[in-house]
Amino acid sequence: MRIVVAVCLSLVAASPAAAYSISAQSIGAGGSQNASCDTMSCDGSTPTEVEIGNVLTDVSNNSVDGHALTNGATGSLGGHMKVQILDYYGAQVNNQGSYLLEKKWVSEISETIESFQLDPGATELVVRVHVSGEDMSDLVPAPLVTFDNGFARSHAYARLLFYNANSHTANLDQIVATGRADRNLPGDWEQVFGGDSDPPGYGSASGGAGSAIAELHIPASEVDPDDTLLVAGRLNGEVRGGHWNGAFAASEMQGGMSFEILGATGAPQNAIFLSAPEPDGTLLADFAIAALVVTARRRSR
Repeated sequence: MRIVVAVCLSLVAASPAAAYSISAQSIGAGGSQNASCDTMSCDGSTPTEVEIGNVLTDVSNNSVDGHALTNGATGSLGGHMKVQILDYYGAQVNNQGSYLLEKKWVSEISETIESFQLDPGATELVVRVHVSGEDMSDLVPAPLVTFDNGFARSHAYARLLFYNANSHTANLDQIVATGRADRNLPGDWEQVFGGDSDPPGYGSASGGAGSAIAELHIPASEVDPDDTLLVAGRLNGEVRGGHWNGAFAASEMQGGMSFEILGATGAPQNAIFLSAPEPDGTLLADFAIAALVVTARRRSR
């Protein structure tokens, strides 16, 4: 899937500054890791990748395998949570039901961008965030309909929130677009959030098969250096194993997040993602989700 948008923005040499936060969580099998910086401290000493994971087993060989990784420099997102119940009785007796409780994984990125300046004659600030991943989730059906089957759920989420510090239009202090899609196996992906922006008419959002997109079109008359833009993307899931011998459930996605500020010509310029060392090669490593490229000028560190 390739997305094409008309280009109507030009950025001046003073590029917008940024602050970011990245998070990887493997709840129930390894805790969590986070990294963040404010606008003044986004430098080489701040981690650009966080990773967490662990495998838990008991004497009955019941297992929980959780892992999540987030890379702020490349936009990579991904993780999994897998639960296998080989001995349902043992899972109850040996571990006080801990193997039978819901487990979660989360991989997310958020970034706040500030100090926008547009060239004279620019008509719009057009920004887009796209989150997408390959869904490898699985759920083994119970042998009998009377057995508890457990569940495996996966989610993709993308959000843009423009804080309009000096609004020239009534009720335009904030402009937001949120796209989200969920899957609950064995069902298909369904859009949860999507459609028009809030307020309407300033962008759009959508959610699909393992993906979510949000886009804003801000009139140039509403953009000044006091404004800020929140960019957020997340892949995550929840799992609970079935209550029978041989039950297996997994939520698993591997993909990434891309963000665009569209320039005057639409040609790529200095591909970057966060205020961090630049990625090598493709923006989203091997996944190259939706063939998107970042077309923003380098933000100040």
